[in-house]
Amino acid sequence: MNKMYICALLLMMVLVCGCSDGEDLEGITVSKDFISVTQSMELPGDGGTANFEVKATCPWSISNSASWLTISQTSGEESQSVTVSASLNSTGSPRTATVTVRASTLSRTITITQSTASAQLPGRDDNLPPDTGD
Repeated sequence: MNKMYICALLLMMVLVCGCSDGEDLEGITVSKDFISVTQSMELPGDGGTANFEVKATCPWSISNSASWLTISQTSGEESQSVTVSASLNSTGSPRTATVTVRASTLSRTITITQSTASAQLPGRDDNLPPDTGD
């Protein structure tokens, strides 16, 4: 019975002494950095805004692939709300933008789609009579 207690005590000592504070486990570094964002959003074709939340434990930055999309801020710290704005989509077809949020060694991508405008404004190609300036 004594041997059983000694073995149990030795096993506990190995477990307690062999573990570190979670920073480095046998050459593997554990990162405490975290980032989370919405994965996709849809904006109306007539233009408009939408918000997404960046949740992070470290400073972050945002890059945007589309000229038709404006982002309220391109960097921040910790968790913040970010607004995206889209102009009128008069292209005649839906469009897509990729927004990437980076923090430390982590990155997350948001796909933003915009439908076509519900009614397009008349233009020069609409067979309208020329403006006479009256």
